[in-house]
Parts: sequence; C-alpha cells; structure tokens
Amino acid sequence: MVRRQRYFSDEDIERGITRSDLKRASSERQKAYMRFWFRRNFEDPSIETPRDEGEFVYIWGGPYDAHEQLWEEFGSLVPEHRIHEVADEIVNEDGIYDWAPGPDHPSNREREKEWYSGLQDDEPSAGSEDLEEILNRLQAGVRPTYGDGYEQEQRRIVIERLDALRAALDASTPAHGGIGHNRPPPDEDSPQGTAIGEIKDAERELRDELAKDTPDALQIANATSRLRTALGWLGKKLDKGVDAIITVAVVEGVHHAPDLVPPIIKAAAEAVYHLTQWLSYITMPF
Repeated sequence: MVRRQRYFSDEDIERGITRSDLKRASSERQKAYMRFWFRRNFEDPSIETPRDEGEFVYIWGGPYDAHEQLWEEFGSLVPEHRIHEVADEIVNEDGIYDWAPGPDHPSNREREKEWYSGLQDDEPSAGSEDLEEILNRLQAGVRPTYGDGYEQEQRRIVIERLDALRAALDASTPAHGGIGHNRPPPDEDSPQGTAIGEIKDAERELRDELAKDTPDALQIANATSRLRTALGWLGKKLDKGVDAIITVAVVEGVHHAPDLVPPIIKAAAEAVYHLTQWLSYITMPF
C-alpha cells in the first residue's frame, strides 16, 4: 500500500494530517502545518552554507524563496492569500529572503542515504596511516612518555581545541524549538545525528582522560579514531574526505576564511589534527 503524504505541526508531530484533510482544515491549522513544513525543509543559510569572499555558496541547493516554495507545495490545497500570509510572516520573523535546504529537504534526505551507506563500509582515507601506526604502537606495548615541556604545551593546545569543539556543539543545539525556530534539532537516529552524537561522546571521553596526569594513551587514540570517523561522515556533506577537511581547516589556515567550513566540522578537524600530533610525540619509539 502506498503511504499517503502527511504534514505535521508543533501540536501534531506524530500522527500528522493528509493532503485532503489539510485542504478541509481551518485557516489557523493550515497555517500551522505550512509553517512547520517550511521550517523543516528550509533554513537560514548562515547555519551550514559555506561562503566564498563573504557570499553564500549554495552547494546543496538554493537559494529558495519562501513564497515560491510554499506555493509549489500547497498551491492546490490552501488559498493563495493564506500561503502568502505565512510566507510574509516567516520572512518578517527571520529577515531572510534567500533560504538554504533544511533537514527534511529532498537534497538533504538524499545526502543522508549516502551517509548511511558509508557508515559501515567507509574505507580509511589516504593519510590516516599516522593514527593507525600510533594505535599499532600502543597495542604492541609502547609506553607513552608524559611531563616534559613540549608534551605539556601540546596537551594544552589539544584541550583548547576540545574547548572550541564543545563550544561549536553547544552553539548548534537549539535553546528552544517549535514553530518560529529556524533550526529543529537533527534526528538522533539519522546519520547526521549519529555523527554528532559520536563527536559529543568522543569529546567528553577525551576531555576526561586528558585531565589526568598520566592519561590512557590507547583510550585517547581510540577516541580520536572515533572522532575522525564521525568527521568523515559529516565531511560527506562537503564532498570532502577527512584529510582534505583537515588540510583546509588546519594546514591551510582556515582562520583566514572560516565560513568555508561549518564550525563543528572545522573544530573537529582541528581537534583530530592536534590529538594525532600529541599522540605521535608521546609514543615516539626513541
């Protein structure tokens, strides 16, 4: 049986309403469903859309006009004046005329399928040998060395990068939700939500272990590997491999053009880079 399309609202986020029921709904209910649909399908480009010389580059589709998109979706179901009323309200609330694709937009759904297909069979990218070699040394019984001035300075830099990652994660989490909010939180079971959850877990584990005088280097290396893998999942959204992201975010000095890489991806890339440098130093065989 073909499942009929349903629309949802803040007051009806589980059952939803069919197209035919929406057509017969009251004006206020129609507006509520349209607003929710738009908020899930479109978002402020400043959230994730990269920039080039200050201008947004809509690499995932767009820019989209609220009036056009609402009319295209609801023109056969809702009176025209009501559609334009909702579009005007949204534009006036946010001050945004050019929109980027949001969590439920078809382009993002297709990208999520690609992320999901790569969760289990994603091959290590070129340049990941350093971390693999570190893991191999630790598993073979190499004893890490701690406490000298260089190690302490490198550890301080790592902790600073984890602080930046924590700040980026906190900034990406909405303080409130619902209609009127431009960024509903990602589904925790989606590939993107899974990657963000893995980054959060790895960040907490790394921070706790690095606070110790003699941290467990193998545990840190494994957590760094998980962080690197999650970074790779998110990197698919930029059509870049992990090493390319790290190169842009760290080696080439993305601080000169920070909007080229979304904040969480940039912060995670910097953390992976400096963690790997620190691990390499404390596990050098001589």
